[in-house]
Amino acid sequence: DAAWSSAARRQEARATYFGRAWTWSAALCAHWTLRDPNAYRGPFGTRTARPLLVIGARFDPATPYEGAVATARRFRGSRLLTVAGVGHTSAAVPNSCVDAALSGYLVQGRLPAADTTCRQRQAAFS
Repeated sequence: DAAWSSAARRQEARATYFGRAWTWSAALCAHWTLRDPNAYRGPFGTRTARPLLVIGARFDPATPYEGAVATARRFRGSRLLTVAGVGHTSAAVPNSCVDAALSGYLVQGRLPAADTTCRQRQAAFS
């Protein structure tokens, strides 16, 4: 389908090696007829009951950092935690700075200070 091919090209330009693959992996959902009556369909970008903590790594090959920045901007009151490093799923990579911010958020509802950056503690591919 032309729409999927076009979307795949756009995503590949944004996330080399991963954009096209993620786009086509979702193609199975294009013609689903089932609907979940409880699925949240928006509005997106409004104030949430609690501020969001968005975590993004500067060099994430699958989910570009720019997406984390855009998400944090879209939800007023949210906070962006930057990981100065590589890798995907920043919260899954061992890092005491990220762990402290995430547990503070999940357990006490506390956001890290604005503009907090966590340094990567281990080298890529170590």
